[in-house]
Amino acid sequence: MTDHGKVRVIAMTSSRDRPLLLRHCIMQMARQSYPADHAIYINAFKEDVARIRRDYETILGDLGNLPGVTIAYGPHKSSQGDHLAHIDAELLQQYDLLLKIDDDDIYFSNYVEEVVRDFKERAWDYSGSSSDGYLNGARLVPQQLKSLGLTEEDHELGIPEVMPPTIALSRKAALAILEVEDTGAPDDFLWRRHLGKIPGMKMCVRPQSNYIYNIHGGNVSTRSFFEA
Repeated sequence: MTDHGKVRVIAMTSSRDRPLLLRHCIMQMARQSYPADHAIYINAFKEDVARIRRDYETILGDLGNLPGVTIAYGPHKSSQGDHLAHIDAELLQQYDLLLKIDDDDIYFSNYVEEVVRDFKERAWDYSGSSSDGYLNGARLVPQQLKSLGLTEEDHELGIPEVMPPTIALSRKAALAILEVEDTGAPDDFLWRRHLGKIPGMKMCVRPQSNYIYNIHGGNVSTRSFFEA
């Protein structure tokens, strides 16, 4: 690990058409009890990128000096392409952990700290957790969500049941997902399948959550469950 045993963490967030939610995401990551750099890719349809950049520079302008926060703008690619648009091997070599952070969910202020604690104790390569209930509109539902669904092949590969927005990767796993063929499938699906087929890749469920899933009607997977 870098810096004499200190775990260095980078969070990645892909965002499109959610300026208010993204602003909240940046601020809640900035308030984490354990520091994490935050790489954000704001994407739009190609013809809208210049306008979106102007809008977001106004909306997020006062947050630009937050330490460790980098914001890039560009065209929408794919689920995986948007998440990795500003992530490369040279960057990942500087970090021990890569966290997938969605722009529309709740991560409590000790979220990163507990991820790091579990990583130091168990030295996994791929991990995630359940959700401590979920928001549906304005209503908090106290039902634990373990995942958004695994396939029979996932189970055969021994892939743990976790919520995709809680995925955390070691440097080894993070570098490995750079090699994944982008078929247009969801990023978490591509990553877990690829990593599950690599010998020696340790995959775990973290017992701590500190995370709440948010159903708001704009979700890719669960919009049909939204209650206005």
